[in-house]
Amino acid sequence: MVDKPQIYSLRHQNMEQDNPDETSITYEEVLTRAQVERLIDPSITQTANALLSASYYEEEKTILNDVRERLTKEDPRELYLKCIKYLVDKIRNTQDPSKYFYVEQLDSLAIRGLGIKIDDLEYIGSSSKSIFKAEPKWDNIKKHIESVVLGKSFIEKISVPDDKDLWGVEFPLRISSCDASQHRYKLRIPFFRRHFSTPIVINNAAGIIKEKKTDNPQWINIVVPKNTQDFENWVVVGYDDYTNLPDNDYEWATKSAMDVGQFFVEEVYILPYGGAAKKPDIHLRDGRIFPQDHALNCKITNRHGLLTREAIWRMTTTLNKAKELGVRFCGLSKNVELKIFSTVIDWYIREEMKQSNWNPTLHIPSDTEVMRHILCNENFEGTFKEIYVTCKIIRSFYTTSNLNSRTDKQVLNDLDSLKSIMHNRGLSAKQIVESALKFKVAMFFAGHTNNAEYHIPRYEFAIYDEDYQNIDEIVIRILSAVRLASLQIDQDHLRDMEDPILLPVPLALAHDLSKKMGEVISRDWISRTYAEFIKMRNSHH
Repeated sequence: MVDKPQIYSLRHQNMEQDNPDETSITYEEVLTRAQVERLIDPSITQTANALLSASYYEEEKTILNDVRERLTKEDPRELYLKCIKYLVDKIRNTQDPSKYFYVEQLDSLAIRGLGIKIDDLEYIGSSSKSIFKAEPKWDNIKKHIESVVLGKSFIEKISVPDDKDLWGVEFPLRISSCDASQHRYKLRIPFFRRHFSTPIVINNAAGIIKEKKTDNPQWINIVVPKNTQDFENWVVVGYDDYTNLPDNDYEWATKSAMDVGQFFVEEVYILPYGGAAKKPDIHLRDGRIFPQDHALNCKITNRHGLLTREAIWRMTTTLNKAKELGVRFCGLSKNVELKIFSTVIDWYIREEMKQSNWNPTLHIPSDTEVMRHILCNENFEGTFKEIYVTCKIIRSFYTTSNLNSRTDKQVLNDLDSLKSIMHNRGLSAKQIVESALKFKVAMFFAGHTNNAEYHIPRYEFAIYDEDYQNIDEIVIRILSAVRLASLQIDQDHLRDMEDPILLPVPLALAHDLSKKMGEVISRDWISRTYAEFIKMRNSHH
């Protein structure tokens, strides 16, 4: 722990006589060199806090086993409401800078996570002194929590029945999967010693599907045919984009282009593959279901905005197609930043279990880091007869677009501002966004591991009004599909994670296929570009 800076008061007196004009100098802080260095580089303290908080989940196995069992008996809606009230109280009654740790926790859990409106929280932001303009509307907040938190307990121990009992004569079910890849090149002038080059980003997606009712079911590769113009127009981010877009817009354009490519392949090639009689029962996509960019960026008039509008439009048409065909559309997120579960667990250990020395840093690890420790079950052996799962959290496109962090009046004005922005499919940006705002997903973690060294993905699935009464059965069916597909350790998706992650095999197969076919499509596109260059050059000589 860093020693607090000492405060001194130094009085300079005339040594010969009392001097009414004597001066008094107050030194607010006297810092050691180490303290000064830490002030200059707060990243050291921040990183150390993150490491320290993570160490509690690595070392305190007895506490973690205890909290898991306790949480199987706790109503999740009551816990979320109680935790939010605790955070509001701490914000109001904490005067030192640690107050803003609680503000961050409230923002992460209540606003960005559960989607509570700032109007109901009476929240005016961390930059204000009081944070709140009035007492939160607790009745509204309670109703919202009851509508988005589903499940009997915060953590449930469930057993997944045999596949034949779940799927009947249709067993084995059909599983499909899709992944996207991105290929970045520096394209140079061919055959000549020239320094000119331009970045080219080519996005690609591919999928796999397994037939049902066959003696020896095999994975079938599903890829986009070459020279598919409507696909290329959306997924290639080329020279004009690089030269005309600001850096931030360029990077977001590449993200949205990747989303477009993945939705395109899912809607056009995977979901309807083989006709209605052979459609997938469960579809597993790499990454979350909602596009990476936010709704309000649809108003941007350059190619970034165009690709974001297309990605959001493609999301709506893909989810509509899945619903029409009766396909359960699921996404798996490998490294989530949200702290919807971990914030409550950290609070519960410290405040409800009275572990006052637990995680004094006030830094909350992400759900990805915490849930692998909490849900890990030493009795898990692959049959899914004993597996821990979290409660289900409903999250809407409204929340992922941060619209609940704006007042209702601001949101109306935001949507009206999209009226005049026309997409090239004959739709306004407002029409696209309003259609997207109807969609929601249900999110949960499942502890299909007996080793906490492995990360586990967050599962989510598109949820419709008629699904709410059957949500537990939907989770069980998704887990039965994961069991049938089997799991494997994946190290190709690590990104900034040190430890490997357990993923269903179809995702790994789709990932490898997407990379391979992306290289083929990229070489073909570059070859055609060079051919056009030579043709144009010869015509001018």
